[in-house]
Amino acid sequence: MTSVLYYSSTDGDENFASISSWFQQSPEKSNYLLLKADENRKCLLSKNLMSQNISSVWIKFADMVNECSNDLFDTLNETTTIKQLLVDDWELKYFILPFEPINNVSCNVISLGIGGETETEERVKRIMPQCKFLGIDSGAALSKEFYEKRLGGTYVEGLVGAKNGTFSANVLENGTYVLKELQHFSFTHFLSKYFKGNLVDLLFMDIEGDEYELMKDMIDNPELYPPICQLNVEFHDSSKRTGIMLPLFNKLFGESSYVAIKGGFFFNQFNKFHLINVKNDECLKKYFIK
Repeated sequence: MTSVLYYSSTDGDENFASISSWFQQSPEKSNYLLLKADENRKCLLSKNLMSQNISSVWIKFADMVNECSNDLFDTLNETTTIKQLLVDDWELKYFILPFEPINNVSCNVISLGIGGETETEERVKRIMPQCKFLGIDSGAALSKEFYEKRLGGTYVEGLVGAKNGTFSANVLENGTYVLKELQHFSFTHFLSKYFKGNLVDLLFMDIEGDEYELMKDMIDNPELYPPICQLNVEFHDSSKRTGIMLPLFNKLFGESSYVAIKGGFFFNQFNKFHLINVKNDECLKKYFIK
């Protein structure tokens, strides 16, 4: 397999003060948003996740995120158009619309895990019919039919994680999740084989536990991935990820390219977050700072 490297001027920059060269050129447009994003990070880092009990963090973390992101969310709500794709007792999914006229911009949406449901993606398509959809699923009933017929998207059957190999995964069969040993391939392989763009506008990630290792790899090795402007991610049962959860959350929400604007905790099993990329110039210009 040929590895594809996606470089940007801001990838890997650990200094939040110099998040973007474009910010420095346009301080009057960006300082307030930067201030709120910085406050968000500092607030979450002040929670000292690494010193807390993992079970307590798992239950309370979405509330921590919302407490720390209120001002940032309000700022974005005033300066951008935030669409609630699906926000209810089961889901938490948003999409911030681009500043340019909707019909004039490109749009790439990737779904990692479909589960036979495409309602959220269909709402994106109604807003931006030109979006190109690329999805992968382990074979849940209706995933292929819905993704191809309702979205006109490219459907791939399989499982994605951080690495190639055979790993345990929860697979939906007849309405019940069953633990199986299944072949995975890496997200980088999936992208190099099926994704032809340079920017992912919106990524949905629901991969039944593999999100921990994949998010860690995306943070540690950003040059291997295209810029991802917005990300809806679902984290599953923390009891099976005790060694990685706290370090990942601490890094993801405190140091990475992403800032959380909303979180939700569902059925004592799932933590779901909407993240935005504040370290990529193209994402910033397209979605977050006019």
